[in-house]
Amino acid sequence: MSSPNFLMRVPFLVVVIALLGSAATSLAGTNTQLHTGTGVLAEVEVMLQTDPTDPQHMVAAGHTYRIGDPEGREINTFHTANGGLTWTLVPVNESVDSLSSVLRFDPTLAIDGFGDAWFAYLAAPDSLGNCSPTRLPILWCPQDSGGFQKQFELLAPEGRFIDKPMIATAPIPANPGTRVYVAYSEGDIADCGNQEVDRLSVVAFDSYGLHELAQEELSSTGSFGMPQPDRNGDLWVIWIEDVENPTHASIRVAKIDQGDGGDLSLVSNTTLGYPGYSQRYITSAADDRGINPSPSLAIDRRATGTYAGRIYAVYGVKTGQDTDALDVVVQYNDGSGWSSPRLVHKSDDSAQFLPWVSVDQSSGAVAVVFYDTRHDATNVTAHTYLAVSTDGGDTWSEKRISGLRPGTC
Repeated sequence: MSSPNFLMRVPFLVVVIALLGSAATSLAGTNTQLHTGTGVLAEVEVMLQTDPTDPQHMVAAGHTYRIGDPEGREINTFHTANGGLTWTLVPVNESVDSLSSVLRFDPTLAIDGFGDAWFAYLAAPDSLGNCSPTRLPILWCPQDSGGFQKQFELLAPEGRFIDKPMIATAPIPANPGTRVYVAYSEGDIADCGNQEVDRLSVVAFDSYGLHELAQEELSSTGSFGMPQPDRNGDLWVIWIEDVENPTHASIRVAKIDQGDGGDLSLVSNTTLGYPGYSQRYITSAADDRGINPSPSLAIDRRATGTYAGRIYAVYGVKTGQDTDALDVVVQYNDGSGWSSPRLVHKSDDSAQFLPWVSVDQSSGAVAVVFYDTRHDATNVTAHTYLAVSTDGGDTWSEKRISGLRPGTC
């Protein structure tokens, strides 16, 4: 629901595979176009996840727009078992979720410790349009099956809509199963056109018993929540607080204790900073629907290592009066509190925005991907950049990863 217009113009889903080495550099492979299906206008709101048990196994997903169906009724997922050399298309449609006459969008996915993929998205009845999603299906795809099975479904209360879901997984203590977390926002359907929300929650599911365990309300003005479990079994969630007020919007992080039975209880709620802009912020590169600070969270879950246990929060900030004075910053927490923000890229007059952070759980290297307009003096055209840190987020090496072969954007 919140894709900026420059993403909407991308005709197909393209993936670039980057290998993180021991030095503060990355080796970027050739871009791979996953899908050029007949009638496909665009794959948008895309996501890619790597199997923690097998890095050759990856899953990507995108909301599909087709010719003659501008609203979009289908989500495509793409699966590879050979490190991205070849991909298999697995569409998510009525045959998977048993929902007829609905629009499907805002996909989010995670891969658990068994190599199984968990997938969630929004579904809105045709009669209401894609502004009023009332269902949040959650699907499960066993590693060896190549197909999704519907497991849960969150339903919005009467007159309400669900928005901005994000999914994460963690092992269940003392049980051979997976705990599934979904953060999402809610609001009244009458306010959906302005994306006005009045509740941000995180809900926990237990795959072992296939049932909802607990739900914790985090905010009455927050949105764009992202959950991440740490190595101790606690849950962390980052989001934009006061999302409808660009002047006072802040980036918040909450720590949530999870009991053995799955119950959730809030431990801390910390303000990291004030980005200076919020949802639907108009820039030269996204002059239609705009962008947001896109807060993202990643945790080093290794048992040993110099930076094991460190938590990384990344988000966008506005650094001047100019519309395109945008940067991407990182803060980290190693148990003694949050560090001050620092740039993940060089300082210049271009715009950097819509970041995403990940941690390599074998080496501890931290990677941030973001859009950057440094190659265009007008700040209209954005390339994709990758920044990598091997010293716990203190220093960063960056390189462009889009346009690595002729004909790509």
